[in-house]
Amino acid sequence: MKKITMISTMAILLTGIVACRQASPHSTMTVQTDSVHLKIETAGNVVFSRDEDFIDAISENGFLKYDKNGKTLIAEGDGKGNIIYEVNGGEKTTTPDDTERQFIRSVVREIMRQKKNQKK
Repeated sequence: MKKITMISTMAILLTGIVACRQASPHSTMTVQTDSVHLKIETAGNVVFSRDEDFIDAISENGFLKYDKNGKTLIAEGDGKGNIIYEVNGGEKTTTPDDTERQFIRSVVREIMRQKKNQKK
């Protein structure tokens, strides 16, 4: 029952979260199981890369916040076409290093995988 509730919640909330090509209002998804605490929050327009492994753009004042078991990503649009990243509470940067880029890819891939799962 817990799994069905979790999947239903994810399906409903990811519809708003992964509206990649459309402006969307503030959306939050939270999933809690015995071993996973996942929270994804978005505001504005978040556009993922065509290959679905990175963030191409975030609208001015838009953001993506991700927290899975204490591993965090905050990505914000600055209104000038830049994305400001903060990975696991580190320094804010527009040029993440290789380790940070790898983590960002894993976050985006997880979000896209959840989106595809909701369509099944």
